[in-house]
Amino acid sequence: MEFLKGKSLSFEFLLDIDTEVSAQYGVRSHPMKFLIDKKGSLIGIAFGYRNWDRAEMKSLVELLMSDKIN
Repeated sequence: MEFLKGKSLSFEFLLDIDTEVSAQYGVRSHPMKFLIDKKGSLIGIAFGYRNWDRAEMKSLVELLMSDKIN
């Protein structure tokens, strides 16, 4: 994934070449986002486009990443 080189990201990207993970999570549309907690549990799914730059989305992700939940 050439476009990711040189970026300092705090999360991982998955390239599901054999569609094994897509089948496991029931991917039905693109884009589709999965929120997975620190323990590896699925805690949320978003179908289609989302504007993750909105303050509400940033607050949601920060809350989900905090120790206040889970």
